[in-house]
This record gives sequence, structure tokens and C-alpha cells, in this order.
Amino acid sequence: MYSPCHLAESNKEHYLRSFEALDKLASHISGMEFSSSSFGDVEAVIQEKGRKFYDCWHRGICLSVLRKKKKEFVLGEDGIRRNHRRTGCTRKIESRFGEVKLSRIGYCGPFVGSVFPLDAELNLPPNKYSHGLRSEIAHLTAVASFDETLELLERQGGGILPKRQLQEVSADIVRDFKEFYEQPLNLSSEKGSILVITADGKGVSMHNQDLRPAAKNKRKRSRIRKSPTSARREKGRKRMATVVSVYETSPYQRTPEQLLNIDGETAPPRPEVKNKRVWAEITEDMGNALDQGFQEALRRDPEQKWNGLFLSMGRPI
Repeated sequence: MYSPCHLAESNKEHYLRSFEALDKLASHISGMEFSSSSFGDVEAVIQEKGRKFYDCWHRGICLSVLRKKKKEFVLGEDGIRRNHRRTGCTRKIESRFGEVKLSRIGYCGPFVGSVFPLDAELNLPPNKYSHGLRSEIAHLTAVASFDETLELLERQGGGILPKRQLQEVSADIVRDFKEFYEQPLNLSSEKGSILVITADGKGVSMHNQDLRPAAKNKRKRSRIRKSPTSARREKGRKRMATVVSVYETSPYQRTPEQLLNIDGETAPPRPEVKNKRVWAEITEDMGNALDQGFQEALRRDPEQKWNGLFLSMGRPI
């Protein structure tokens, strides 16, 4: 039987369920039922039953951090003092391991709203979905559709959210994208001898309401005949998505024998890419995205003394 003896005495009660779940999982796998099972069968059971352990452990962590001392008063952002305490104020958080119900203290005063200091101390999100779950959503929606993202989240046994909320969270995640990349980049002391600017563009089909004014007017003027037997591609429906990257590296020196793999000679490892920064634009034109790349390159090399290289991949720009 696992024992949380190494934990603080005041926190033991919050982790007992997680250790009980882990003990049940170990007993279940070591039983006679799995004496002749394959590795894949055991792996599947650990994945399924292990979710219970993670869920209990996560709840234990959340409950243990809630053991906070009561404050006499709290000052809100408006500078108003709140002396009255309300206990048992709950909110639900959908995390990577499922839904967690948190109970905290609310501080209020006459004619002012309540303030929950614990929300700030735990850096809780403004909505229901945790930062960990939002991070997972950001990674999944970058490579998959919304429906596929929901399916992957369900298979992982993590947080569950409806499709509409998934779309809203995805839009909220990238809200500060532009402002984030406008911040100065803290460059490391290690620098390469080559400064590289690389860019690529891809046409993305847009809804009519998302087209730029010039494209909307062009579509109104053009009359495209649609045949029931042959679909005709409509013009002016795409907007150019542009990605620009600036980074530093060192020359990649290879011999002709290494390039052609003659006599078993292999090429050395590529030099490391350093201080890489990436921009992506779809709401603005391509020139603005390229300008950001050149501005970053000039910031790193204002006198333009470095060896420079501009790479254009895909469509020429």
C-alpha cells in the first residue's frame, strides 16, 4: 500500500485518494488476470485506469493549495477596502485531467463586487478552461481541425469542452500574438556568423465577409457562371498568409564526397539555429510581414556587417 508519509501532515488528507487509486492500479495489473497478457494490453489498462490516479492527484494538489489563511480585508483594483468575507464561493475549472471544483473566499463590501485573492495567487484563467488545457488546445488546433482536436482531447482523457467554446478559446489564445512579437527579443550571447531571413506565402480561401475591400469589390464586379456538371474555381477568394523567420546560424561546410555520399562519407550535423524568431500574418498584406523581418534583421545588425542570406521558399516574393 502506498503511503503519503513524506507529505506534510496537513496535506496528507488531500492526497490519500490519489495513492489509493495508484495502489488499485498496481494491484489490478499484478493480478492473475494479467499474468499472460501482452505488453499492449497492460499499456491500454494503464492508460485507462491511470486517468483516475491523475484526476485524484490533481484534485489533491488543488485542495492543498486552498488551505490559505483568511485575510482581515482586501483592497480591490479600484482601491476600495473590502472587509466582509464570504466562504464557500465555488468555481469550476476544466483542466487537462478533467473538471475540478474549487472553493475559495470572496471579499466584498457595500455596493462593490466581490474579489477573490486566490484566483490571482493561483493565476486562474478568466473563464472556465485552465491555462494547461488552453496550451494543449493551441498545439492541437495548429495542426488539426476543431473536430479532430475534440476527438484527440477525448482520447487523451483530458478536459472536455463543446466545439463552440473550443473555437472561442482558440481565438482568445492568439489575441495577443501581434503584441507579443512586438516585444524586443532577448538575444543569447551565442551568435552565428550568418543572419538569415526566410519567408513563405500560401493562399488561404476566405469567407466573403473576411475578404479585403478590394477583393470584395472585385468579386461583385465579376460574374462567374456555375455549371452543374463542372465546378468552376472562383477567383478572388483567397488571401495570402505569410510567414517570415529571422535566425542566426553558422556555415554548413561539406565536401563534394560528403554531398554525394562517396566512399561512405556522410555529411556532418547541421549547425545549430540560434535566436530564431517567427512572424505570421494573414490579416495584413505580405509587405507588412516582410517589413517586420527586415526590421528585426536591422535591429540585430544595424551596420549590416554580417554575412546575410535571404531565402524565399514556395511562391516567389
